Amino acid sequence: MTHPTPTPTPTVTAAANSTSDTRTDAPGRSPRWRRVGRVLLGVAVLVVALVMWFVGQLVISPSADNGPGDTDPGGYAALAALLRDEGIDVVETDGYRTLRDRDLSRATVVVTRTRTLDRTSWQALLALRPGRVVLVAPNPATLERLGVPASAERVTQATGAVVPGCSDPAADRAGAITVPGGVDAYTATGQAVAACYPAGPAGHLHLVLRVDGVPVVLTPPVGTNRALASEGNAAHAMQTLGAEPVLMWWFPRQNDPALAGAEGEDGGDPGNRLPYPSLLPPGWIHAVGLALLAVVVVAVWRGRRLGPVMVEDLPSVVPASETVEGHGRLYARLSARDTASRHLRSAATRRLARLLGQSDDPELLARTLADRTGWSYGEVRHLIDGPAPPNDEQLVILKRKLDALEQEARRP
Repeated sequence: MTHPTPTPTPTVTAAANSTSDTRTDAPGRSPRWRRVGRVLLGVAVLVVALVMWFVGQLVISPSADNGPGDTDPGGYAALAALLRDEGIDVVETDGYRTLRDRDLSRATVVVTRTRTLDRTSWQALLALRPGRVVLVAPNPATLERLGVPASAERVTQATGAVVPGCSDPAADRAGAITVPGGVDAYTATGQAVAACYPAGPAGHLHLVLRVDGVPVVLTPPVGTNRALASEGNAAHAMQTLGAEPVLMWWFPRQNDPALAGAEGEDGGDPGNRLPYPSLLPPGWIHAVGLALLAVVVVAVWRGRRLGPVMVEDLPSVVPASETVEGHGRLYARLSARDTASRHLRSAATRRLARLLGQSDDPELLARTLADRTGWSYGEVRHLIDGPAPPNDEQLVILKRKLDALEQEARRP
């Protein structure tokens, strides 16, 4: 079997070893500047990570937290399950239109994220005349902003088990509750319907008022997943939120179009649809940030500079004939007739294209060779661009026909 004749290469390019004393640094780069560059890169990665964390805190939907679907310690998933078992219809929404389109006369509207409730949303909610409104742990600024006739004072120490201390039947049925430190106690600045669970001079932990004719309950967060199993917390939370057959869990948003009477083009309320991030599990932005940070670290690790590209002489000069013979033996051992025929055809095609001043396109070159040599177009095309030979004998025949075609093409 004959073998292709490659062009010998006198030099090769190689990446200089990063540990070599003479090739570690490009001209003009000192070790000190390289150290400064690494420090700056580390600072940049840290800044990017902090920015991504901060953006994640802003992007995560607030409705995913402190709601009936939140299984975190501060969520209310366990309480919502208990209420549903008792036949309470628990509905979660962040759009005012959902409230407006329902009959709230026998419904409890609970707001666990009271800091997002503004005066406009509050007045619009009271105008719907719900059966009762429950505000969970509103702070003094919220009470003042909404105009609720009550004041709040922080209870810094845990109060332990607190008995109702009032005549409210619901509180009597619930019994004592356990409230941790850091919550607010409330004092009515007007007439209160009920004031239960006294917390000393700070006021009461559970306060029922009547605002514009609507019962409003100020209550501590005893219904969270973390606190539900303590004392009578579960009973108190169920009595407070399950007093009506429907529980509307509302996450008010500022600039809700439904508050201004605006509707979407399709007749739906854009404020009634949860934002896209709420479709993802909580903390997804942190996972994405860590993944991107890992990509940056791997890129810096794997992309470290190996040094400038160097041109080196071969350690020894190998005759071209020995290289050709070595390649041929390898092809023969591997039965790589497809590779051998491809090299033969490509070399012959390049020489014929230069000879005839044609491109190396097989179709154009085959037509030109057929006109020049008198061979048929199909024979020439099959010869320079056909399938690989099935055996060594056909490979030898292919080489001989290519030589004959070149000789015919070179004739004047």
